[in-house]
Amino acid sequence: MNISQLNKVNYQEVMLKVVLFLFFFTPFLSLLMYSATDMKLVAALPALLRDMLVFSFVILGVIYKFFLDKKVNITILFFFLLITSISISILAIEFDTVTFDEFVRVVANNIRRFIFPFLVFYFFLFYFKFKNIDLLAKFITAFWIFGLFEWLMPLAFWEKMGLLEYWNEYSNSVSSTGNTHDQLQGYPRLFTFDTYYLIGQKSRRLISFYIEPTTTAALAQASVIFGLLFKRKAIVWLATIAGFLTYSKGFIIFFILLAPMLILYKYVSLRLLKFYCNVIASLLFGMLFAGFFIFLAFPQIVQFGLFAHLEGLYEFFIHFNILGYGIGNVGSFRFDSMWGGVFHRVGVESSLANLISQLGLMGFLSIYGLFVFFLNRVITKKETIYVYFGVILYVFVYSTSNSSTGYSGNFLIYLLVVIVYKYSSMNSVKLKRGEENA
Repeated sequence: MNISQLNKVNYQEVMLKVVLFLFFFTPFLSLLMYSATDMKLVAALPALLRDMLVFSFVILGVIYKFFLDKKVNITILFFFLLITSISISILAIEFDTVTFDEFVRVVANNIRRFIFPFLVFYFFLFYFKFKNIDLLAKFITAFWIFGLFEWLMPLAFWEKMGLLEYWNEYSNSVSSTGNTHDQLQGYPRLFTFDTYYLIGQKSRRLISFYIEPTTTAALAQASVIFGLLFKRKAIVWLATIAGFLTYSKGFIIFFILLAPMLILYKYVSLRLLKFYCNVIASLLFGMLFAGFFIFLAFPQIVQFGLFAHLEGLYEFFIHFNILGYGIGNVGSFRFDSMWGGVFHRVGVESSLANLISQLGLMGFLSIYGLFVFFLNRVITKKETIYVYFGVILYVFVYSTSNSSTGYSGNFLIYLLVVIVYKYSSMNSVKLKRGEENA
């Protein structure tokens, strides 16, 4: 490659491809690097590289849009609102009760959970181009083909990869005893016992490159929506089969609620499809908030099923604080000195509970304001109804779970919202040409 060719390299395009690659394959890359070196620090490098690239290029994009291009997007205002709420929450910390190391660890962990969904939004808003749809489709297809491959392979495949050691040492998530094969057989993130009462035995769960079923199931949902949006039938079938093989209750609920839309899509208008989605949203979130009044009368409800993930949200409603209690003072990831007492259960389990209990209404409005802003903009074409439906299900899961709402498994739904926000029609040749020229 000579100098003239080098000058033609689009560094933003290269960077986008690298980040997309890391979003799909980081956990598996971490496993490979850990197996080769037995070093936690080396295993963390792919995720660290991904996060640093996203963060640094979003900062550059904001600086360009805000200071150089003189364009102030309303989404940036939501971002500054979130930063303001985080800053206020840090001031609520009792600095004399925590060590410096604990302060850095707890605050950094919580801020990362709050801020990175925003950063992923902005990253794709600034840098994703319509012409990259084919690249995205290839990554999605590769992800699910590998998923089906590993699901069909005997456990010896993962044993050879050193998955158990990786979980034990890097992910700190295996507590069973016995030899390697028995541990993998007994580990609920690789096998589900939900099928025991149906077929008399546990069932192997598909984990693909994420090597974890709940985040894999979240990506399956977004992949189905991607396939429907861009008429990629192979991806719809692959992601649907793989999604069911994760044995995720979230994916099963997603598909049951999606099925009527697939039937209605050809026969009814966008208005009726949107009405269906609004009914689903009302039922889902109505159930969550109705549960609060049941909780007041029967607190033991949080010992059962879905409501076990809502105790932290309900406890915040009881101990309501408009500004929140401050980062690290409540929630699932808090300072050691803050465990126990009256506020012991405030903010636990639910991502929404973590957000609103620590950052208060300002943090809540910044996150959900962003969702409302995008949803009002994207539902203009009939095909975008699938994205609307996907966001409703994501926000529902965000309210009821911590483990399945990480941006690694949900980045694709963020990206789909950005795509339909940036492009008014998925099939517009004029738009595609205009974007490529831009």
